[in-house]
Amino acid sequence: DNGYSGWMEGGMSLYFVNALFGGQQRPALLDMALRTETLEHSLAPLAERAAARNPFWPGDLGMLVSGFSFMQYLAETRGEQTLAQLSREQGKVIPIPGFTKDAFAAVYGKSFKELHEEWRAQAQARYRQQIKTIQAEPVTVSTPLTETGYFTGAALASPDGQTVYYLEDSPHHARALVALRLADGARQRLTSGDFSDALSITADGRFVYFSKIEPYQMYYQRSDLYRLDVSGNNVTRLTHGARAVSPAVSLDGKTVAFVQFDGHLSRLMLLDVESGAQTPLLSGDNDELIRQPAFSSDGTRLAFQMLGRDGKQDVCVMNRDGSGLRRLFDDAALDASPAWGLQDRYLFFDSDRSGVPNIFACDLSDGRLYQITNTLTGAFDPSVSPDGSFL
Repeated sequence: DNGYSGWMEGGMSLYFVNALFGGQQRPALLDMALRTETLEHSLAPLAERAAARNPFWPGDLGMLVSGFSFMQYLAETRGEQTLAQLSREQGKVIPIPGFTKDAFAAVYGKSFKELHEEWRAQAQARYRQQIKTIQAEPVTVSTPLTETGYFTGAALASPDGQTVYYLEDSPHHARALVALRLADGARQRLTSGDFSDALSITADGRFVYFSKIEPYQMYYQRSDLYRLDVSGNNVTRLTHGARAVSPAVSLDGKTVAFVQFDGHLSRLMLLDVESGAQTPLLSGDNDELIRQPAFSSDGTRLAFQMLGRDGKQDVCVMNRDGSGLRRLFDDAALDASPAWGLQDRYLFFDSDRSGVPNIFACDLSDGRLYQITNTLTGAFDPSVSPDGSFL
């Protein structure tokens, strides 16, 4: 009732949150979304973003991304302080046709239509240049395994390399854990629910571990650890009310590393599968956020991502007993989703360090960094097949 459209409210909120936390001038994820739209067709007008459920975007994401880009354009070309003036003027607008005025004209001396076309032209020119820059190097050739048009993630190759497990959101069904058989493309929804961020599988391929949110003690919603027996499609709940996410099972299947949240603290924990005993391994101090641990194949080391209060998100490695903690790269890049590969010599992860989300690998023997993919859009959640034949 304050005269704001969805793209303006969401875009302005995201702009100031990004600025408050010292975020990137242009977050790579948002840049990726608009670059992808530029690849497929021209950027849609903001008026289309005011209508929810735009067919080109899952959910209402398009309103947020385009609104942020427009607010950023105004701040860069007219000064950030003008956004506060715009907010005050727009708040005076009565959201009834025939009783409206152009708050943009009052602040900028140009109509919304004029500013809107300026932004679209500038944004499309920038993303077309980005595309040319990416194409100056060989672009990664990949094979699409899914074409749902919605959100998929947490890809996980089975030990025999014959199946890929992943989490899938759909506008038609509840979020599901899906098994995709590579030989013929057959897909099977194994179980559904409000899943978290990662999957893990035992060395024999029998059990897949995941976390999801369920009602707890009537009034609460808590995330817990679960195990799916692939052979019988039976699900076993392993924790109750633990606020547990990001399970990673050891090669012998006896231990699961996971992250537990307790207020502002995140803890890296170990779960003894047989006894159910839980042991704290590492606490994220000063509001550090730990996510997505991964065991090395010999079970002696753990990799995980850690986000600090300074906004830096790095991939870390340490010994299974909690000793020898080190960050791979202490820099401004957002590094995430570590995955071991090729006899544990290399640690694969996704990163925006090139300005485009891509997969990188660090040679742990000498610390050298390699860019594995060069994508026009973005690449995330790496999983290396055990034989090293595909990523």
